[in-house]
Amino acid sequence: MASKVYLIRASRDEGEDVISEKARALFRAGGFSDCFKENDLTAVKVHVGEDGNTTYITAPCIKGLAEELLALNTKPFVTDTTTLYVGRRHNAVDHAILAAEHGFGLEGLGIPWIPPDGLSGSSAEAVEINGEINKEVFIAHSISRCQSILSVAHFTGHVASGLGATLKTIGMGCASKHGKMAQHAALTLEIGDDCTSCGLCREYCPADAITLDEVRAHIDQDKCIGCGECMAMCRSGAVRCNWGQETEVMQKSMAEHAFGALKGKEDRAAFFNFV
Repeated sequence: MASKVYLIRASRDEGEDVISEKARALFRAGGFSDCFKENDLTAVKVHVGEDGNTTYITAPCIKGLAEELLALNTKPFVTDTTTLYVGRRHNAVDHAILAAEHGFGLEGLGIPWIPPDGLSGSSAEAVEINGEINKEVFIAHSISRCQSILSVAHFTGHVASGLGATLKTIGMGCASKHGKMAQHAALTLEIGDDCTSCGLCREYCPADAITLDEVRAHIDQDKCIGCGECMAMCRSGAVRCNWGQETEVMQKSMAEHAFGALKGKEDRAAFFNFV
């Protein structure tokens, strides 16, 4: 049976406080309070953004949702896993500082920021799912152990996973680094003869997997995490990916990881997508 979907018209021009109240109205209209019980350890899964990046849902927009959870006497915590690529979300310390700078925490939301996958992204639980691609998936420890989840996602495009929203936020965003690597493992990127050796792909590669010589760029397959940033940035169309079956495998694997993250939380999760 398909889930019910509730919609409300909102615009960034209305301001964060208005958006927060509209999200609260959706929470109440949908009866989402039934997903949460008193004393639940409730993960509020978000994306805290990056330096100079505005493509994320800002903390004030979800303050109303946090207040609804507090009113239900749950024990909510705002959270997100570390990334495979190097940056300010690569380890828990830098990630927590970035989250605080962007208002995700006690001061901004009235609930604490807690990294779910440990200091370096390796704290995980193997969840048995017996899926088509994975027999077990590796989910961030605190996501696996919490009793309920409120997911906040933004609708965006991704070169490998397609249109990412809740499915990507839960499937990729709740996986440990082990789980993320498993999802990216099917993709192989190569640089062809059209390369002009401009260096743009190397500049944007988050894994430092690209080197340059006088003729063209080269991808170190042992370092590559399959994120597709080089393909997105290449101006000459020189980066090629084994799309076909491999992309399908990645998307299926991501769905299986989402299934693993929600296992045992049937009817204990609510999902908010901002378009």
